[in-house]
Amino acid sequence: MKKSVLILFGGVSSEHYVSINSGYTILKNIDNIKYDVIPVGITLEGKWRYLHNYESLKTPHWQNNENSSPCTFSIDEGKGIVLMTDLKFDVDLVFPMLHGPFGEDGTVQGLFELINIPIVGSKTLSSALCMDKDKSHQIVRNLGYKVPHGIVLNNKEELIQKREDLNQLSFPVFVKPLRGGSSIGISEVSNFSELSDAINYAFNYDEKVLVEEKIQGFEVFCGIIGNDDLVIGDLEEIELLDDKFLNADRKNTLEQVKYHIPARLDNFTSEKIKSMAKDIYKALDCQVYSRVDVFVGNDGKIYFNEVNTTPGFTITSAFPMMMESIGIGI
Repeated sequence: MKKSVLILFGGVSSEHYVSINSGYTILKNIDNIKYDVIPVGITLEGKWRYLHNYESLKTPHWQNNENSSPCTFSIDEGKGIVLMTDLKFDVDLVFPMLHGPFGEDGTVQGLFELINIPIVGSKTLSSALCMDKDKSHQIVRNLGYKVPHGIVLNNKEELIQKREDLNQLSFPVFVKPLRGGSSIGISEVSNFSELSDAINYAFNYDEKVLVEEKIQGFEVFCGIIGNDDLVIGDLEEIELLDDKFLNADRKNTLEQVKYHIPARLDNFTSEKIKSMAKDIYKALDCQVYSRVDVFVGNDGKIYFNEVNTTPGFTITSAFPMMMESIGIGI
């Protein structure tokens, strides 16, 4: 008997459209002979919609009534997706392809753990820790690895209250939503006078903001699959062809950006990054798959950046390409 798999995508975060594209990739490639697939999208307004045909995701009208039906999730013993037409689909497994807050941060994972439905990916605590850049940095620092120096602001007023600490940072710095992804809400700031606007911008995307020193160098991604016996894909190096940082727009347009798989690193550095990534993956209790991102400084030192417990699965996303490079397809 086939297992029924709920593919969940969309969501209310600023990464909604990235999640739509990732969900489409999974729906297009999943084995329909092996699984009964239940495609459910969450609109930006937080409404759950059962898709009649996943190809409608390639249009802006997927959530219209002709393409989808309103549905909800039953959390009693008869757990499953319930359409408003009283039709019900039982769910054996959930594949949450949700990026950012209210999807990748432990909230959705907690829902399904509560009602004892297994999920593809990391569980509640791991997802929450990895989403919080400050908490994950503390854990990785305690492992003995380097992380960029940064200061967390809990509100806009702390720009003044923590002025002395912020002045100790070496500019340029990045100003980031503490719990965000896809480079959304991030600004690069070259001096203290520019901080205010960047901080206000970042607070549009989260309740806390991280001001973090820029590592002069380049970024490397490490994709990992597994729980105990881990499989690591080829590393991906991000080469920027100008002096601007990799913001959300450039990730989509690839303007002045080159990706190198495998990364152009000597074997010693590559193995050092992979070993570090495995340690971090295990320490943060990641499961099934994740992407660990690091910086390689111009001084040769390696700095932890972040873990993505639900990395993107779009046609330009790093994770599937790193795995395909070692012969593991989507």
